[in-house]
Amino acid sequence: MMRQAIKLAMLLIAALASSSCGNLLGTSTDDNIYLPSGPIPKGPVSIGRHYSFRFAEKWRIRHSWIQGTRIRPCGHGTNFFRKHPVPGHPELEYDENLALYDRGGRIYYVMDLQTTLQSGIFYFNLDNYVIGHVPDGFERDGYKPFCAQPLPDSPHGMALWILKPNPAFGTDKWIEDAVPTQVNGLTWLVRKVPPLDMGPGVKETRTIEYWTLPIPDTPYWLAMQFSANLRSLVEFPAEHVRMQNIFYELVRSVKLEPITPAPAPPFVEWAPPPRQAPPPQDTEPAIPLGARPIRR
Repeated sequence: MMRQAIKLAMLLIAALASSSCGNLLGTSTDDNIYLPSGPIPKGPVSIGRHYSFRFAEKWRIRHSWIQGTRIRPCGHGTNFFRKHPVPGHPELEYDENLALYDRGGRIYYVMDLQTTLQSGIFYFNLDNYVIGHVPDGFERDGYKPFCAQPLPDSPHGMALWILKPNPAFGTDKWIEDAVPTQVNGLTWLVRKVPPLDMGPGVKETRTIEYWTLPIPDTPYWLAMQFSANLRSLVEFPAEHVRMQNIFYELVRSVKLEPITPAPAPPFVEWAPPPRQAPPPQDTEPAIPLGARPIRR
């Protein structure tokens, strides 16, 4: 009993010591964020996540992403075909993540849906535009990214989208006066703007680097953005250079590999189930409060 009590006390002391440590740049002691796959890894921001998926049955897209304390993974999902293999086409099971399909100029992914109201294999549209401004530091007028991360310990952020550009939603601004830049054989359109002075102590950021990759033979873009503010450069100069270099590593991680088209499930677009009619109301007249039925 005494041995167990000593062991418990040592564990409590260690926990208190770790929680009292001061935060370093890119480091946090908060490790209480969990995903269904397990806890988010702790530690400084670094590159440690890697994604691969088929796109529009023309390309395999590969890219990496950051990890660290309070850094969330990208929202690519796991490969549908690893649970639902297609006989004679093992290549569909090769990639880690969900294949994305182009159907009528919109991006879809496939999922096996099993609920009490619906059952089957459906195509889900990636509605990646949200009406209204989303205040996460990126000037995207409502586009939802696959990966987006405001950094926890300095005013910086980075994000990645795959989308169909639409001038009505402001995407022309992303490539305005952009400079074509070759990286690993891919031609990116790069636009850089000066950081804004958001005020003292403000962590809100704005995009300062737009890296836009038109995906060949498709109407889509893969876009990456790096955000900061004037305070990022003045108060966090070393961290600014480190985060910027990590962002450039993420850009270099993007690869496009041509693929041979393979069979896809029949196109059945998901739609929400029809609303059920409410249960019939009791037609008996209600007894007024305080009234009692008359006994006969």
